[in-house]
Amino acid sequence: ATSLAMGLIPTLTKELGVTTTQAEGGMGSLFQAAKGALSSDEFGQLQQDIPGMSSLLAAAPALGSKSAGGNALSGMMSNAGGMAAGLGMLGTLNEQFEALGLSSDMVMQFANFAISYFSAKDETEGENNTGNLLETGLSAILGQ
Repeated sequence: ATSLAMGLIPTLTKELGVTTTQAEGGMGSLFQAAKGALSSDEFGQLQQDIPGMSSLLAAAPALGSKSAGGNALSGMMSNAGGMAAGLGMLGTLNEQFEALGLSSDMVMQFANFAISYFSAKDETEGENNTGNLLETGLSAILGQ
């Protein structure tokens, strides 16, 4: 099962043409976003299904005070729920991806890639619903 998350990073770097640091930071950012959207039980299951997630969470860029205005707005939008929550989450993700030197359009590419990757792994390994859980956690930004 350890290969689940660790296989994702090399595959991401090859398929999307990003560095290992960008792949780890981007996935960490997405997992942070999912953590905020899932119940603690759901996120616990996701963490259990993806060994090494804690190191990816740690690789997500911390947004400094220079973007405090954006963070305050993102925070307010996240608390508003629904579509506003998705915009707040997407705003935070865009800032994190930009901090990694990635364009904001990469957020959706990473999200869709990761969901597809884990869904395919679920099918081949007869595992839990890792792809579905991640999709649920990121549904606010996926427009679902």
